[in-house]
Amino acid sequence: MSGVPGSARRGALVWAVAVNAYLAAVFHRSSLGVTGVEATDRFAINASALAVFSVAQLAVYAAMQIPVGVLLDRYGSRRLLLAGGALMVAGQLCFAVATDVRLAVAARVLVGLGDAMTFISVLRIVAFWFPGRRNPLLVQLTGTFGQVGAILGAVPLVALLHHAGWTSAFLVAAGFGATAVLLVLVVVRDAPHVGPGVTAIPALATVRRELAAAWAEPGTRLGLWSHFVAQFSGAVFALLWGYPFLVQGQGLPPTVAASLLTLMTVGALLAGPLVAYLCARHPFHRSVLVFAVAGTSAGVWAVVLAWPGRSPHWLLVVLVLVLALNGPGAVIGFDYARTFNPVHRIGSATGIVNVGGFVASIVLVLAIGVVLDLTTPAGATAPPLAAFRWAFAVQYLLWALGAVQVLRYRNAARRRAGGPTAGRAAGPDPTGTGPTVGATGRRAASPADRWGGRHDRGRFGGGRGPSGRRAGNQGGHSVSQEVRGVISRSKGAPVEVTTIVVPDPGPGEAVVRVQSCGVCHTDLHYREGGINDDYPFLLGHEAAGVVEQVGEGVTEVAPGDFVVLNWRAVCGECRACRRGRPWYCFNTHNAARKMTLTDGTELTPALGIGAFAEKTLVHAGQCTKVDPAARPAAVGLLGCGVMAGLGAAMNTGQVTRGDSVAVIGCGGVGDAAVAGAVLAGATTIVAVDTDGRKLDWARRFGATHTVDASTEDAVAAIRAATGGFGADVVIDAVGRPETWKQAFYARDLAGTVVLVGVPTPEMTVELPLPDVFGRGGALKSSWYGDCLPSRDFPLLTQLYLQGRLDLDAFVTEEIALDQVEEAFHRMHDGDVLRSVVVFP
Repeated sequence: MSGVPGSARRGALVWAVAVNAYLAAVFHRSSLGVTGVEATDRFAINASALAVFSVAQLAVYAAMQIPVGVLLDRYGSRRLLLAGGALMVAGQLCFAVATDVRLAVAARVLVGLGDAMTFISVLRIVAFWFPGRRNPLLVQLTGTFGQVGAILGAVPLVALLHHAGWTSAFLVAAGFGATAVLLVLVVVRDAPHVGPGVTAIPALATVRRELAAAWAEPGTRLGLWSHFVAQFSGAVFALLWGYPFLVQGQGLPPTVAASLLTLMTVGALLAGPLVAYLCARHPFHRSVLVFAVAGTSAGVWAVVLAWPGRSPHWLLVVLVLVLALNGPGAVIGFDYARTFNPVHRIGSATGIVNVGGFVASIVLVLAIGVVLDLTTPAGATAPPLAAFRWAFAVQYLLWALGAVQVLRYRNAARRRAGGPTAGRAAGPDPTGTGPTVGATGRRAASPADRWGGRHDRGRFGGGRGPSGRRAGNQGGHSVSQEVRGVISRSKGAPVEVTTIVVPDPGPGEAVVRVQSCGVCHTDLHYREGGINDDYPFLLGHEAAGVVEQVGEGVTEVAPGDFVVLNWRAVCGECRACRRGRPWYCFNTHNAARKMTLTDGTELTPALGIGAFAEKTLVHAGQCTKVDPAARPAAVGLLGCGVMAGLGAAMNTGQVTRGDSVAVIGCGGVGDAAVAGAVLAGATTIVAVDTDGRKLDWARRFGATHTVDASTEDAVAAIRAATGGFGADVVIDAVGRPETWKQAFYARDLAGTVVLVGVPTPEMTVELPLPDVFGRGGALKSSWYGDCLPSRDFPLLTQLYLQGRLDLDAFVTEEIALDQVEEAFHRMHDGDVLRSVVVFP
């Protein structure tokens, strides 16, 4: 969530109202469970027909999850919450007046449609308003507080039903739902800084691509099967068959049965925060928690079903308390969706996950109904306890299927995330399956745009590497390695994927197994010959990964460390470093040893890194350790463009609380500058661009005003937004003479101009010298955001994990290594903020 004053309170209010909408949905969903006995009398139906009511509701819910996820990523949470709430109100109104089965089933279908739109819409709100470490807790709290709806659907609804009758009870239910819809209309917004109706709507092709990417991610399917195996038993018990089991099978009075269902809900309320705490405290063991929940449920059910005669009350209390863990346990599946997918496709991924438990629930609802009808003696008015035993035994088939699939996709996700294989160092384990151990025996780490001058010297990441004899290395390897990498052989030619040779690290060097690498404009400039002509280039530099080997004398990093690569490995000896300004270091380090093609041709790594490769060799000073809980695809972007923009505002521009800031050019660097201005406390942030899509992006990152420079005078618009004076700090993220002039004249007297966009060599600018003198202030250039990686990367990573810096929002798409050339075209056309290569 943004650092704008008051946004925390606003976010809490938005979340509270959205949770209230989910509470209403749970109430509508659960209302049939405690009225099932009355429904059989009202509609003159048997157990199988009663099951059709719930199956219709659940089937629609499950079938709509993926379509709703697509709609959610396209239209946002607010619209779907409003539509879903209206559908559920309509369904309850129909149910109130229904006297025949057809209308009643249609009513439950409407409830199912609306319910399908609610929970994942709230989860998307949580992802946008509260990214980072708070997310798992708030997701659990969302599910936990939503269960209050089940309480309202138990004792109060039963009491209302018995005192006021069927129609009055469900009319009250519809009125409660209408109130929740009204609150959503007034309060809920899709994301910080976004008003109603201003959410950018992505193209359908983009949404389809994101849906396919979410499904292709093994972690998404791990979430689906975790949801499947953990949810169905408790869900079916609370939704339909628990009440008949307790009343007809166990012989309990209706009020006692309703009280047990209420106790189950209270148990879920208490268990939710506990499960969230365990997930946060032990992120390597999330799948262990899933198995614990499913296994405990199966064990307690075995005791209940095998108990001679009716179960004692204490055992039924234990049963409902164990089943109370099912909901919070299933929510772990959504945490997998969040871990393995960027925030812009969270709707699609969450929809996929949510299908799991509800498909299992539909199967179990139907199966129990059929088995009850088959095992109930002819002429009996209610199923006997023996029939319920046979019916609930069906659960074990579903538990077995779910457990096998969780194990399958846990291993697949682990491999995708870079789990251990023969001869490789350990990788991160975002699957939550437990720590892995690599060749060194160390515990593995947990998971988690502009171009410059010459690559080999000075401020743009070049410089000397250590020289001398070849030394032994630490990390378990003793020979060079062949890996795949993306190279540019000649000016303007398409890049290609080929085999490269990564040598052992020399003194002061490290080999890093790359997990992610952003596609930056710098890489395109290398391909086009805009940097130099030292072909062939090994492209890529915005990267995160795990240190696999280190050379002699390396102490700052070790095998297993999770790092973001930087191109400012400071020397500590040049005149800038000696003056205490290492962010200007004029003699930065690169690796001395060379990566090559298999024929021995030496490669020139982009900015001294070359990270479009499964592994790369860098100077150890180019490895900055950060919190391993961070998502590699997001935090790796700190390696270049995002850091350049953030630093332009926070370091070079020195934006402070209350300042006004204008940013010209809203690509990746410009939007990062907007985000940096928000973090620094700026109150007025004006974003300028000629592309409406980019202005929408800037709003998402916190711009308070936007200016379409294709139709407006940018200088006049910036002045108008700042009281007629001009901005305190104006950041030019384009780097052209005309945009720099706009920045110069759009600032306030004594204001600051920051040039972070990089001009080409032939560009010049002319200004009247009296204007330069008369306007005062400072004219600055920002090199790499004037960052010091060892200081800034860990700090910004923590801000990301705290939810104050939304790095996920910069990731437009995740791609494979062989899709870099296509990504260049999308970047050139302005279709993406960042494409990120993710390595399996």
